[in-house]
Amino acid sequence: MNRYLGLLVGCLMLVPAVLPAAAARPRGAPAFSRAGFCRLNLSPNFRVDMGGYSDRLAKHTGVHDPIQVRAVVLAAGSQRVCIVGVDALLINRDLARAVKAAAAKATGIPEDAILICASHSHCAPYGYASDLSPDPKKVDQRLAAHYREGLTAAIVRANRCLQPAEVAYQVAQVTTMSHNRRSPNDPIDPALGVLVVRSPRGKVLGGVVNFTAHPVIMGEGNLELSGEWPGAAMTALERQVGGGSVFVFLQGCCGDVSIDRHGSSWSEVARVGGEMAALAAKLLPEAKCRPLRQVGAARLTTLVPAKPKADPVRFAAQEQELAAKLAQAQAAHAPADEVKALQRQLDTVKAEATVLPHFERLPRCAGTEIEIEASALRLNDTLVVGLGGEPFAQLGLDVKAGLPGFHTLVAAYCNDYVGYVPTRRGYQEGGYEAVTNRLAPGAGEAMAALGVRAGKACTGKPER
Repeated sequence: MNRYLGLLVGCLMLVPAVLPAAAARPRGAPAFSRAGFCRLNLSPNFRVDMGGYSDRLAKHTGVHDPIQVRAVVLAAGSQRVCIVGVDALLINRDLARAVKAAAAKATGIPEDAILICASHSHCAPYGYASDLSPDPKKVDQRLAAHYREGLTAAIVRANRCLQPAEVAYQVAQVTTMSHNRRSPNDPIDPALGVLVVRSPRGKVLGGVVNFTAHPVIMGEGNLELSGEWPGAAMTALERQVGGGSVFVFLQGCCGDVSIDRHGSSWSEVARVGGEMAALAAKLLPEAKCRPLRQVGAARLTTLVPAKPKADPVRFAAQEQELAAKLAQAQAAHAPADEVKALQRQLDTVKAEATVLPHFERLPRCAGTEIEIEASALRLNDTLVVGLGGEPFAQLGLDVKAGLPGFHTLVAAYCNDYVGYVPTRRGYQEGGYEAVTNRLAPGAGEAMAALGVRAGKACTGKPER
């Protein structure tokens, strides 16, 4: 881990590394409200695979912009929670559990009070997810250790940098920067949510930024590592705010939502990132920050049904039936939407026949049920809910609707990854999102409900 300590870029050290807890404040005063940030460069100095596109088979050839991990520890008295955002395609369960255990041992922050969230950059290293590969020999153990040590170091450093701080939630509705890639009639989540963290004297120390859109400006032809538009946005925001500020990015439920873009180029990445940073920066002066008084954390799991195991005979019959319906619709000059729907269903059956056996070889997906998880943190009147997968946007909206009375940030790719998590309607309509998992229809709604339960649990009002 020591090799990461020298990579520190944004650790705020304006006060002693370890501050006294509640004992130092007068009796009856609010809990001592503090925050500490850290930013580390995680760009590997060895060749790695890249994630996001199955057609991209070559290893990376360079680094366009640093792969970074950003962490914030927030404290009210002796109660501490941590939010980590990292330039990565996903966070698998084995990696999250290892990091949380090591960080908890080093800092005393409870494991269930640590959220580790990936930006879902399609320009980030991949190959470290041991529990998502049926062949252990194909796991890049060097990269896995690289991420494990770097993520742990960021949490430890942020915890050492605690200083007096106050927080506030701000939000803007941004409807012009993302779209539902499956259908214009399906929802997006337009909320640009920002948890602002300031010193008691008003200096912006950093914050947490939440938006929902796939980082897919750069395509499979790109072989340079990058944080893509989320990384560009956080870097631009940090430069604009200045003063060593650090902003942690949380990707929303973007399973069916992509960023709006004009072409595929690094200049477009910078443009989109710059626009997002400018929108977030406008929210900072309006924030009415207050000390942290109420901090809570919860992590819940549940079992959901798995899809039936692959049956070649069943798949062949379904493919034959759909192919006949499609040919009939085309011959009858049926409406384009009807033909498109049948083609999607046919493609889904073909893909599932290939993909489902892969998931069946994963130990956690081999049975009739699969464990899913959701975590939540409370920060005064703000909740941060983390979901362990790649949910559709509607599911994130359902979580927010289920937690009235609170400002809610929903982070996907958090502490676990079980594949795409469509809605029931998404399963019915088909598409590759419906097959790149072994979750049975209804799992998405179950995950959203679990997120709501976690949110209520960390407020001290568990759902019965």
